[in-house]
Amino acid sequence: MVADGLLAALAILVSYLGFALLALSQERHWCAVCGMGAGARMPPTWRASAGLLLQGLALLLAVCAQGPSFGGLLWMVMVSAAAMAVAFTLAWRPTWLKPLARVGDRRGRQNVGQKRL
Repeated sequence: MVADGLLAALAILVSYLGFALLALSQERHWCAVCGMGAGARMPPTWRASAGLLLQGLALLLAVCAQGPSFGGLLWMVMVSAAAMAVAFTLAWRPTWLKPLARVGDRRGRQNVGQKRL
């Protein structure tokens, strides 16, 4: 019973991270999070693929936690909640996603959020 709740909580966290990566794959959100101008370097394209894979993992976790019938329904509700949470994060505190923007950045941690000359 507790394991099911932990799997469901992990599923919503994974879904949130997936939507955050999908948002960071777009130039507008990337610039809002990293504080760069419109001409800044775009993030790698792998973020969109990783975001979609995380959504699939969230579905798998929800199905493992609650079974195929209710797990699918639970996943749909979690997807909606996670998408709204990412939208609220981008609207009010976009810099909270900066650690996620640093993941996989080839330039290193110290350069994320700084303009290139």
